[in-house]
Amino acid sequence: MMNDTPVIFLHGFEHGQLIALMRAAKKAAEDMGMDASNIAFCSSTPNNVLWKVAELIEHVQEEHDNMKNYPPKMG
Repeated sequence: MMNDTPVIFLHGFEHGQLIALMRAAKKAAEDMGMDASNIAFCSSTPNNVLWKVAELIEHVQEEHDNMKNYPPKMG
């Protein structure tokens, strides 16, 4: 079930470009008064480019929610 988490899907960019675009999108969101931590980002993979858009969005939103609720333990 999709939620209201905004999703930005990026395709065809190199790693450094992806990072720069995500930072720019987060900055723009903050400038508009949004909580940038609520934005879910994903990039294309050989697998997910074959998915229906609704399935991709739902999957990314679920992963984003899980990462926010259960952040990975560092070091």
